[in-house]
Amino acid sequence: MATAETLFEDVVHMARVFVIVQSPHLSSWEPPHVRSAFRWAAFFEQVHRQADSNPRVRRIVEDALGTAHSEIRRIFLRGYRQLTFGDLEHCQGVLLTQLLCNPSLPHAVSSELFSLINPWDAPGKQNVDYLADVMRQQAAASVLSVAAHPHINGLSLGTNDIETAGKMLMRWLRDSLGYLGTVDKVLDLMDSLLLSSLAEDANQSAYFCPLMASSLLISEDEFGSAPFKLLLEWLTRNNCLMRRLCEKLHLTPAGFLAQRYPSFRAAYVGFLTDQGRSMQYDVVLREWIHTSDGLDWNNLLARFRILLEGPEEVKKETESALFSLKAADGDFDVWGISVWTDLLIALKKM
Repeated sequence: MATAETLFEDVVHMARVFVIVQSPHLSSWEPPHVRSAFRWAAFFEQVHRQADSNPRVRRIVEDALGTAHSEIRRIFLRGYRQLTFGDLEHCQGVLLTQLLCNPSLPHAVSSELFSLINPWDAPGKQNVDYLADVMRQQAAASVLSVAAHPHINGLSLGTNDIETAGKMLMRWLRDSLGYLGTVDKVLDLMDSLLLSSLAEDANQSAYFCPLMASSLLISEDEFGSAPFKLLLEWLTRNNCLMRRLCEKLHLTPAGFLAQRYPSFRAAYVGFLTDQGRSMQYDVVLREWIHTSDGLDWNNLLARFRILLEGPEEVKKETESALFSLKAADGDFDVWGISVWTDLLIALKKM
């Protein structure tokens, strides 16, 4: 093993290489560059094995990574994925993943990479696993792209397609959390992939809203709870998308989501509250009507009814919200004065 000073410098060098393979500078690489990078990666897999049993070596490696990351943050404005100590255990596979995910990868270099993926030897089998991971990431990115542009090429998705896309999205979120390391990085990546397109495209809800609902209604047993929390956090911090989801979803899936997730329930009840507040009573028609586009009386009633038919906790929260709104509106008990009074009267009769 190299001296402490040499090892420190080598780790810093590898961290810099790791940034370059994620950047547009990769376009200038030729096959000798990639062969050299993989020789370095193989060396650091050996370093990781020794560091696992040698605290001194591990300390040198971790200190060098810290120094390199501080330097990289000063130079590069965008957030590149940083090389971690854990990455060194499978450094060749991690390097392969980064190279294949970079659109600046030259054709000559990509040909060199695929020569490394031989499924008949042990290193090649591991590289095939990393290649499969790249393919899953690219497929999920395509799902997100379609969510932002559902009208492209006349796309029409059926129920089975939406369910498949939902599973791809949840798998991508789960894998991205492990790959990027922190919730904030995954949330920022979703923002960069989706927000500008969704904000500009009024037609997106035809695909985006069913995709979100399908994803969130998958059993947590399949992917664990982390990707569901991630997706809800992303929707919550982008309030306009959460509201659009509450507005555009059919009352049945919206009700199921509200019953399952407290954060969605809070947003959903808030949306229904806004809808009720924007209604006026028509004394001629003897019914509540909207002054602008929104849910009609029967739709609003049906959505509250589904919440009241849910689990006891959801029922109590919904009843409490309705009674609080009724009290704040004057606590009337006769029809035609308060929309909240009339909702409670109508719901009691159902």
